[in-house]
Amino acid sequence: MHNTQLKNFLTIIECGSINKAAQKLFMSQSTLSQQVKQLEEEVGYELFDRKGKRLELTAEGGILADYAAKAVVEHEKVLQKIHEFRYGIKHTLTIGLAQSSLTVDEGRWISETVSLHPEINFYSVVYQFNALLALMDKGEVDICLTKQIIRDADFLNDYEYKLIKTNNVIVVAADNFDFGNKAVISLKDLDGKNVILRTKHEERFLAKCAKYDSYPIVRCTTRSNALKFELVKNRVGVGFFVDSFADLQEITAANLRFYRIDDINMKSNT
Repeated sequence: MHNTQLKNFLTIIECGSINKAAQKLFMSQSTLSQQVKQLEEEVGYELFDRKGKRLELTAEGGILADYAAKAVVEHEKVLQKIHEFRYGIKHTLTIGLAQSSLTVDEGRWISETVSLHPEINFYSVVYQFNALLALMDKGEVDICLTKQIIRDADFLNDYEYKLIKTNNVIVVAADNFDFGNKAVISLKDLDGKNVILRTKHEERFLAKCAKYDSYPIVRCTTRSNALKFELVKNRVGVGFFVDSFADLQEITAANLRFYRIDDINMKSNT
């Protein structure tokens, strides 16, 4: 077994299916399936059980997964040492990325840190959050970036925990939405109002509103900030935007009002 096979094996575990893993790795499903078959032939056991549409590790697959996580890190460390020797880099910082994507703030933080410290070689690994914590305990990962909010007191006692950035949320509304003279509104103020949300946020947003006995009407969900602006300008509903969103600085449409909202925020945490 070689490093690429092991990394792809870990990706299958993360994605829960060969098809999703193949899409993430930009390779064919048949090629990835063949790699799994080769690993199974080498170890002499099946590595996955199929549970409906999702793959689950067998006991033997779990043993290989533990080995693979360590082996991939060690392989990269060897390459780092060679790179350090060749180019005179004196330090290496291993960053663990929980899940498969970064927020803009996390990406900016890494980029700025890399630029400010040319003497440091940066290396990132992507695993589930709990796996990264285990690697931190063993000293194999130096810092972990995660998008989830951590409230466990025991965890906070064991690790240094910092917030990279908090983006406040701005509510943009046409002047037909009567919030009085308030500069800051609450979820309760949205009761009965039409709102426009980002795709997939509807259920979570309405559940939070219900805790404040507020029941807004979701008129539209979209990924497009431009579409949200158009709907707001045409008095369809109020829209939610992160205050750092660049287009907020370029709005020239008349009859729009901006409000802070004190019951909701968008956070990226380390």
